[in-house]
Amino acid sequence: MKGVAAIEVDKDRTFLSLASLKKGIFSFWKEIEMETDFEEDFLGFFKKNWERIEEKISEEEKKNYLKIEKIFVALPWYLERKRIVEDIIPLRKKKRIKSYDISISKKQLENIFLDWNDLCVHHIVLGYGIEDKVF
Repeated sequence: MKGVAAIEVDKDRTFLSLASLKKGIFSFWKEIEMETDFEEDFLGFFKKNWERIEEKISEEEKKNYLKIEKIFVALPWYLERKRIVEDIIPLRKKKRIKSYDISISKKQLENIFLDWNDLCVHHIVLGYGIEDKVF
């Protein structure tokens, strides 16, 4: 069975949540609590504890007949950054702007200003503003 895992770090504990994935729908499986030492450096924490986390995931895969395909990590809020960018994006010649135009503009802005790569931590865009209107 296909599955996914989510990791959330809380100072001295790490929570590992498992879910099965069937037809694009997540079904919560179980949550495991692990004792860990968290330092202020989030990436350093993962380098130090990754083997234990990976071992626990493998153990649960074998026990529950899951194949974990994706792992999601809840990032701490102090890693949040806000970036304001501006660019001119040509739209169709019609004067009415529709949701299609906004979608195309969003995609173009993301491709220009966000650093996408294979090991990308996904960017969460909370809003787009155009002339005092937020989308």
